[in-house]
Amino acid sequence: MLQKAGLRRHDTQAGQEGYTLAAALLLGKDEVIKSVLPHYKIDALVRKVNTDRYDDRDYIDTNLIEAYDRLIDFTTKHLPDKFYMEGDQRVSLRAKIFREVVANLIVHREYTSGLAASFIIYKDRVETGNANNPHGDGLISPDNFAPFSKNPLIAKFFTQLGRVDEIGSGVLNVNKYLPVYAPGKKPQFIEGSSFKMIIPLDVKLFEEFDRVSDIVTEGVTEGVKEKLTELLQAITDKEGLKTDSYADILGIPKKSIERYIKQLKEAGLIEFRGAPKTGGYYLIKTVKTKVKK
Repeated sequence: MLQKAGLRRHDTQAGQEGYTLAAALLLGKDEVIKSVLPHYKIDALVRKVNTDRYDDRDYIDTNLIEAYDRLIDFTTKHLPDKFYMEGDQRVSLRAKIFREVVANLIVHREYTSGLAASFIIYKDRVETGNANNPHGDGLISPDNFAPFSKNPLIAKFFTQLGRVDEIGSGVLNVNKYLPVYAPGKKPQFIEGSSFKMIIPLDVKLFEEFDRVSDIVTEGVTEGVKEKLTELLQAITDKEGLKTDSYADILGIPKKSIERYIKQLKEAGLIEFRGAPKTGGYYLIKTVKTKVKK
């Protein structure tokens, strides 16, 4: 299996057989990776308040499979999702965008360089930096660019795992979904010795939801915090619906939605208006003014 994947090869000149660097990065234990590439790391930071150092950090120096999962978890923890329907299916805009960003950061890195990869969340943008073997220079246009596989073995492995689509899909998908996630904003992909991605955020919306999240989620788990924020966003986008409708939209059991609605009501964020049979849930006017201003 490893030979077919190109992760184990025979060196005809040396007459030896062994694992490739890609094999170590993808599947190796931490101590193996450190012995082969001691400079390898990905530094994930949040710099919303403390911009000189950080508010939160994940120092990642494990294999690429685990690194991908940890970076996705980092975005889930610090970047709220936004309610969005694609046809009749609800999709996660955060996942659509940052799945591509994280995959790009991992798959297209120049691993022989000592430059550490970085993934930094600011209050108005996400920036990444990556050692790069450039095939061009400057800003990449989604309308006119030639995708190039910089680590084909790693890219192929991630494709088989379903974490990467075809080469070049990252630039196209981020440009497709970001205007919905952050209206009026455009991402930047900058080719050079360090490949940079700048993903703007909707500052007003995310600042408000950070504040709201703090109000309603004190003492709850990250999973519940996520669901409460998603429900509040769904009510923001589609007011006046009942419990059943929000359960269908979010794909969450009705009993759970009822519990989350109770928490939002107790926090003074939403209210029920109208008759029991025809009414629905709405944002409290003061909250609505702040969220939609």
